[in-house]
Order: sequence, then C-alpha cells, then structure tokens
Amino acid sequence: MAKKYERLGVMIDMSRNAVMNVKALKEYLVLLKKMGYNSVMLYTEDTYEVEGEPYFGYMRPKYTQDEMKELDDYAYNLGIEMIPCIQTLGHLSDALKRNYPYGDFREDETTLLVGHEKTYELIEKMIKTASKPFRTSKIHLGLDEAFKLGQGKYLMENGYRTKSEQKKLHDKDSVTDNHSPDRTAAAQIVKDSRRTGGKDILCDKCSKEIHGDYISIIINKSAAVGITVESSTEISSGL
Repeated sequence: MAKKYERLGVMIDMSRNAVMNVKALKEYLVLLKKMGYNSVMLYTEDTYEVEGEPYFGYMRPKYTQDEMKELDDYAYNLGIEMIPCIQTLGHLSDALKRNYPYGDFREDETTLLVGHEKTYELIEKMIKTASKPFRTSKIHLGLDEAFKLGQGKYLMENGYRTKSEQKKLHDKDSVTDNHSPDRTAAAQIVKDSRRTGGKDILCDKCSKEIHGDYISIIINKSAAVGITVESSTEISSGL
C-alpha cells in the first residue's frame, strides 16, 4: 500500500493546569510510535522555562530546558520528530494576568500588545528558548483566538486599526524580524483569527492563499529570503 502521508503528527495540550511528567510522556511516545506517528508537538502556552521570565509556569508545573532536551533525545531514538508549539499573541493569560511586568505591553490579560517593542523582545526570547532543546528546525507559532485584539490598550494608544492590519504588522515583527538570525526554521502558524478574505497576509513581501488548518512557512534570515510557502504533505491532530 502506498504511503499516504509523509508526516503523521499529534499536538498534545500541556497547558491545562499541569504538564505530563517526563516518565509518562516517554511511555506515551512509545504508544504513538506503535500507532505510526512520526511527529509530536507539545502545546505549551506558558508551561515552559523562559530565561528571565519567572511568571512563565509560575506556581504550576512547567518543562525545563533539560527536560525538553531529554524528551527530544528519547523521541529521536524512536524515530519521532518533536516540534515546539507556543503562542505568540493570545492564549497567554496565566502569565499576562499580572500587571507587573507585562502591564506596559499587553492588550488585555490574555493578549500581547501589537507594535510595542517589549512585545517582540519577549517573543524573541520565547522562540529562541522553545527552539533550543530540540533538533528540529520547525516551530509552531500560535496567533489564534485573540478576540479582543485592537479593542484595549492598542485602541487607546493608537486609535482604530482593523485586525488584519494589526496581524500583518505583528506577523512581520514577531516572525521575520525577531527569529534567531543564525538559524533556518520552518514555522506553522495557526491562522483562524488571521484570515482575511481567503488570504493569509504574512508580511509586506508576500501574500499566499491558505489551505487546511495550517500554513507552513520557511524563515531564513541569514539568506535574506523573507517568508515563502513550504510545500509539504502532512496531517496533524490535536489532543
């Protein structure tokens, strides 16, 4: 029988009050391998260690850099690619609910403030930290369900702009300008709140049609190629 998919992946939610411990996750990886999976994303909103950000995973379990590296090594030996999966706009309430140190650059208690310099300093740390323990050059960046985008602090400071205008600015600043300059990475961006008339506006240099639930892009600052659509055949499911 011909192989139907190049990648069969699962996204495991590790942001609902706790994370699966390393021992249990290793056992789960073995089960996934037996079922034919070769790709696993760990969905971590604030449940991973970020240097200089003590409120990421504050007073609840989170993965350390060493734990994520241990898991990546174990998955690699099973033939599974582990891919970091983080949020870079909304879904950050467990960290952003604190006025200090995030009050100056949050839209509200769940969403980062588009266009603020400190927002992109934080996102740069998040992307670098989440990527470091893993072999893969891929990272999954979530920008979905930012329901109050442009209706809070941004509106008071900048006036009204459409969500699509803000998303275009945010994507360019957070992804193309702030990714590690010495690394090529493929990013999957959750698009549900980024859709604009059947198009996905990624940056000033490109606008590509979208298909399915995700769009895969290549980030390569060192080659100065901006963002291009990656051709791939894959299927992912979420737990």
